[in-house]
Amino acid sequence: MKNNFLVRFWRGDIKLWISYWICGVLFQYAIGMSDFYIAIKFNTPVGIIIFPFVIFWCLGTWRAAQKYTGRPLWATLTKFTILINALLIIFALIVTLGL
Repeated sequence: MKNNFLVRFWRGDIKLWISYWICGVLFQYAIGMSDFYIAIKFNTPVGIIIFPFVIFWCLGTWRAAQKYTGRPLWATLTKFTILINALLIIFALIVTLGL
């Protein structure tokens, strides 16, 4: 279980640039497109896949930023973008659920 990528990511043991750019940016686009396709194909709500992924990504990347030992600016910018992303998730849920 120690070498499981998802567990290491959740704990923040993955390098910050991998957590942010590979898991966040690249995977988020791929999962977002898959989520949109599934929503159209099977008539499910949009976000059924992307919302849990983004929450998982935010927490794992935040933890990686806390463990980052390089320039503090990168950890601070990462945390800032995670906060913006979390606010966008909350806004999207409010709009989607019609609250």
